[in-house]
Amino acid sequence: MKKYLLTVLICLGMAAVLALGAVSVRPASAAEGDGQELFMPAAIYPASSGESFSAYEQYLDLEDPSDIAVGADYIAIADKPASGNSCIYILRKGTDPQYTRYEHSGTNTLSGLNFYHSAATGKTYLFFFGAIGTVSWLDCDDPADHGTVDTEISPYSMLINGSDVFYTQANDTYSDVYCSSIEEAEGGFSIPTPAQAIETDLSGSTAFSEYNGTVYLANGKQIYACTSGGLAEEYSVTLNNIESFAITARDEKKLVYIGAGNVYIDDTRTITGEYTVVRMYGDFIYIIDGDRIVQYDLSAYSFTDYMIGKYSDYSNRLGAANDISAFGDKVVISDPDNGRVTVYDGEFSQFRTEYPSGLVCAGEEYFLAVSGTVATLYSYDRAQTRTFSLASTAAAAAYSFGTFYIVTADGAHTYAIDTADMTMLHGTPGVTSPKSLAADLQGNLYVLTSNGQVNRYTAEQFLADSATSERLAEFGDGAKDLFVDPLGDLYVLTDNSVFTGSPSASASVDFTETVYGGEGKTAAAFAYEFESGTLYILSDGFVVKTDLGESAPASLKNLSSAELRGALSASTPENAADDILVTVPEGSVLLVLDDTNLAESNAPSVLSYTGYLRTEEARTGVRICTSEAGTVVAFYRYDEDHSFDVTYPDGTQNTVSATLRDYSLCLVLNEQPAAAGGYEENGYTAYLSNDVGLYRFPLMSLLTERDADNPLQETENPVTAAQLSKGSRVNVPGTLTMPAADGGWGLDSDAYAFVEYEGQYGFVPESYLIPAGEADLTGETSYIWRNLARGESVTLTNVADPSDSVTLSSRERLCVMTAPDENGMVTVSYAADGKEYRGEIDHALLEHPSSALAIAMMVMIPLVAAAVLLSACYLIFRKQPTLQ
Repeated sequence: MKKYLLTVLICLGMAAVLALGAVSVRPASAAEGDGQELFMPAAIYPASSGESFSAYEQYLDLEDPSDIAVGADYIAIADKPASGNSCIYILRKGTDPQYTRYEHSGTNTLSGLNFYHSAATGKTYLFFFGAIGTVSWLDCDDPADHGTVDTEISPYSMLINGSDVFYTQANDTYSDVYCSSIEEAEGGFSIPTPAQAIETDLSGSTAFSEYNGTVYLANGKQIYACTSGGLAEEYSVTLNNIESFAITARDEKKLVYIGAGNVYIDDTRTITGEYTVVRMYGDFIYIIDGDRIVQYDLSAYSFTDYMIGKYSDYSNRLGAANDISAFGDKVVISDPDNGRVTVYDGEFSQFRTEYPSGLVCAGEEYFLAVSGTVATLYSYDRAQTRTFSLASTAAAAAYSFGTFYIVTADGAHTYAIDTADMTMLHGTPGVTSPKSLAADLQGNLYVLTSNGQVNRYTAEQFLADSATSERLAEFGDGAKDLFVDPLGDLYVLTDNSVFTGSPSASASVDFTETVYGGEGKTAAAFAYEFESGTLYILSDGFVVKTDLGESAPASLKNLSSAELRGALSASTPENAADDILVTVPEGSVLLVLDDTNLAESNAPSVLSYTGYLRTEEARTGVRICTSEAGTVVAFYRYDEDHSFDVTYPDGTQNTVSATLRDYSLCLVLNEQPAAAGGYEENGYTAYLSNDVGLYRFPLMSLLTERDADNPLQETENPVTAAQLSKGSRVNVPGTLTMPAADGGWGLDSDAYAFVEYEGQYGFVPESYLIPAGEADLTGETSYIWRNLARGESVTLTNVADPSDSVTLSSRERLCVMTAPDENGMVTVSYAADGKEYRGEIDHALLEHPSSALAIAMMVMIPLVAAAVLLSACYLIFRKQPTLQ
């Protein structure tokens, strides 16, 4: 909204921009949460690899991988779990979900993985075998579509090249080599039995590989080029038994092979280990290394950072993580096995901790990491660390407006660490069996006990010497974590569900859609970010991000604007002045609303906001409406000598002063503020001294918009119910009086009259009313009414007795009887106690309502290079009724 404050910069010889300091309000977060996705481990892009990690590749819980196939669109990995059937994971590059899992019908080790692209269907299939004599296939995009190949062959090793199938098959003592083909039939495939072998009686193990369309067969220490016509020897290596190999460059004769667990490169380099299978794709080779797949760069002769499998390294895998916390755009995760805390603030980073910290809590500028009786604050910029000692082991922590709260496992001690001055308060309330701690936006503390009970404490009760709390709910055994949404509803986590608001409603926590093997995982902890509405659930080294769908908690991003939009467009009721002024107490939480376009038909359905704050003093404001989330209140603040921090183009700073007239529209969260009074019923009839708006609320500039190209030009005020003409006769049921004192909060006029005009109710400044007994304005008049400007005073003389005079001070109403003369002087009249006082005063001493009220400041700055003065003028505009 283009209103309230306009800064006009006048430069002599240069153009510059000045920045004004404002009330400290935390900016709104832009984080979004939609559906369910794997948040951690996240995708990374190692510089040493030609491929990026997907989240699944980093987490995939392989146990005993037996074979791998790598292609342009898919990676297939066969795995043999310690219990249950064998399975195959299919990584589908660039699609979602990225991984699918096929569970085989038996426990045999699966091998012979080969991709086959069908020209008939356009699909890619995976062929493999388990028990000798059984060749199977599955659709890589839909593993539920799978079957057994119609064939009599019993491969020991196999390679598919186009539609050709090369395989070895054992005879009584040795093995024979065959070449057949894949034939597609409706609903499946067949592989005919060849009439004869292309080679017979090979001894020892055999393995296939392919390079540039040529099939190669390894047997013993020999490698042959293999065609349907026979074998031709190509290589001979020093190792007696090649178990797996890859041809990497035909002309350079680069050969990588595995034997006895070691990797050999061209017979010149050896990588010792327990490697089993090697495959070539692109510029890299992929090797099965125990329970993971690693990538090797032949050009650099080194392993890259790319890896498939569940592992723990510095940048990804969490170790024994059991706590997570979120605030704004930051997520903090414990990682005690790795001696660190993982922090996400747009990207992941790690903080090394002196002690393994299983308990963490995110704040605005710091996060808290606790190890036993040692609590440490870390600034996110790594510039500051502060350690505090606790009397006993900590159980849980929470954060609210710059303060971290801690409760110990025995419940005997509570703490509050203030990050502003780094002081710690200590209480001994005797909390019963604390398990989790949460804070709401108002700063109340909620303790989840080991038996599932939730008790609420004020901050004072939490730090007291004896326990006093309010029991809110019983969630039973199994409850392990807690948060409170902005509306005060409770959410409690168990192993496999989240109680949503009450013990009678819950949403299941299902990891099967996000992590393979997720059906056996349980939640360890969760964290809720109350601005974005995102819920983070931690389990066994991974984090799922979700919003719980229809069970989503309230967040600052999804509060309805329906009540507010309705109030701005509704007719003013005849009792509108009753209790319209409210007092918002110190410590209230205000959501500072972005009121742009609120009164328009295309206004957003949720409340937009620019930040939130907790009040440091009581405020008086105008109640606009109430809703489930709280009360919308409009505030006006007047400060005759307000200080602004100014930064000049050369980087220097200064503090300047000017009159501040500030309007704001706020949602007072979870509160119904008490009535402030100020309304007096007096019932009289009056005439309007000027054209004026009939306002729905007693704040003239509330929601006033200004034209971007012409800030002096105001658009229609959306809270103006009607425009009333000078001389209109109105009924006045009463008067609202509570002007904003200097430096305080209140109305932007000394008093507002609550009036009725032709069946419409609203508010007008009382200074624009002339009681019916004082004058008849139904026709043209030669005078107008003006108030003395704030802070000014004049002395007038009694018309009947020149020795009698009266001195009037700011905001007294005067009758202006003449137009300003050439010296700016006007004749004014004032009546009191049956006497009339008159005098000539400077026209500048009167308030002059206009389309804008300008207050200018001049700041003189010496420049180093030349004696050039930079003048900065700040214009603060307030819409007031226009006098005709």
